[in-house]
Amino acid sequence: MAAANTQNPTVTIWIDAKNLCKVTEKVEAKEGEKVIFVNKITESVTILFPERELFGQSDLQFSKTGRSERTVQTGISDTSGTTYPYAVFCSAKKDYCSASSMPIIIVYPKL
Repeated sequence: MAAANTQNPTVTIWIDAKNLCKVTEKVEAKEGEKVIFVNKITESVTILFPERELFGQSDLQFSKTGRSERTVQTGISDTSGTTYPYAVFCSAKKDYCSASSMPIIIVYPKL
């Protein structure tokens, strides 16, 4: 399992050597911090957030390669952190991107 990305939390979406769509497995962020989403795929992808409270929206769409930042909402985590699973759909592959498991964002309270 890859280590969590804890500095400038970044979710990266890419196509691997086996031509599979991949996404960063885990990022950790604090309430009020920006999470950076980087799409390295030249086709469109949609990131689906089942819990709208994380960023105040239910999805984030890229029509092509690009980068976007979203601010983690405040008042949504407990002292040990709250885990938010999400999904990334790749239009070109007509499939969901995978990590070693469901990708997650862990949010910790702002200190």
